[in-house]
Amino acid sequence: MKCTVSRERRLLPSKIGSQLAAQTILACGNANPCKVALVHNYTGYEPDSAITTAYDAGLAKDSNATIVAQGDGLYTPSVALTFIADTLVAQPGLNVVVGADQDCEGAQSALTSAKNTSVKLVCYGASATGISAVKAGTWFSDVAQEPATEGELGMIDLIKAMKTGKATKAQNPVAALPNNGIVTAANANKFQGEWPG
Repeated sequence: MKCTVSRERRLLPSKIGSQLAAQTILACGNANPCKVALVHNYTGYEPDSAITTAYDAGLAKDSNATIVAQGDGLYTPSVALTFIADTLVAQPGLNVVVGADQDCEGAQSALTSAKNTSVKLVCYGASATGISAVKAGTWFSDVAQEPATEGELGMIDLIKAMKTGKATKAQNPVAALPNNGIVTAANANKFQGEWPG
């Protein structure tokens, strides 16, 4: 039996990148220039590269927004903490930090340590920690992922394919979420994190 990855499933990381870019532009507000630190997880590897490509294209729509620092967070808060702490020294006028929830947790620790309350965090993952941080106003927004739902749907599709020999139609696990899966302070109570963060 031949397994294929549907086009819809491949587009999901790109959608995350586009949504992150749109949220970054909102977080920038009237800042001119708007200085952005982008925390990758593993530069050049999927899904990171697809997210980054779409993010760069989306951010280019705001001529005031510029990525002034990039580094790998490795999905590890302590690594992101060090990167953002160093970035705050090198870029004292930083406006926005973008990264996965784990990176945002580390970034928040760096900002708290520096007593910096002006930098906004645009994150992705919508972990329980992330949703709570958005709800509290500590993070600007969070682009949702549904890892438990995605795993469940994938397993159901796999079992059906094994039993029938036929591929099933791709499903987007975040399609039914409020606000196209963008968590904000106004709607955070409508989201349920599927992992702790």
